[in-house]
Amino acid sequence: MQETFARAWKSWDDLRDDKAAKSWLYTILRNEHARLFERKRLDIDDAQELDQIVDRSGRDPAQELELRDAVHKLPPAYREPLLLQAIGGYSCAEIAQIMNLTEGAVMTRLTRARIALRRADGNVAARKGGAR
Repeated sequence: MQETFARAWKSWDDLRDDKAAKSWLYTILRNEHARLFERKRLDIDDAQELDQIVDRSGRDPAQELELRDAVHKLPPAYREPLLLQAIGGYSCAEIAQIMNLTEGAVMTRLTRARIALRRADGNVAARKGGAR
């Protein structure tokens, strides 16, 4: 967050429309996040026993993993607007502004992402021998 605001402060004069500040800041944050994970190495604790790690969320971990895998397998052009809408809570217009697309292109990508996820969900159900 600090790096995002530092970059925004340096580039404040580049902001053309004050109403676009939210999307502009989110774009900077998204770029900073991408830069961070380009160079980040995860710390691994070899002393941690896997049997001691307990999930207390009450959700089905298999379903969570299947959904995560299905979303990860989406092409980035479909995944990014879907995550911006589902997790970020952005409207199609805001997503279009963040991604430098038309609103129609965003709606098309969201629709195709949902279709791909439904198709993946159906494939998982078929592999398990049941219908969802």
